[in-house]
Amino acid sequence: MPEIGVLIEELAETSGCMLARMSGSGATVFGLFGAEGPAHEAANEIRKLHPDYWVAAAPVLARGLSWRG
Repeated sequence: MPEIGVLIEELAETSGCMLARMSGSGATVFGLFGAEGPAHEAANEIRKLHPDYWVAAAPVLARGLSWRG
């Protein structure tokens, strides 16, 4: 899907993006940011470019922490 490559490039070009990749078989494209502010700004930019996509900014869990649901 060419759209995946386009989305990765768009995300990689946002301010503060240190890494943009696809997860698994293509269900998710993600970017890693060094701070919360730029991550939220990038999410807003991508949301404007692709209003039909689900876009969210979320924290990365630190090593040693586990999620318990």
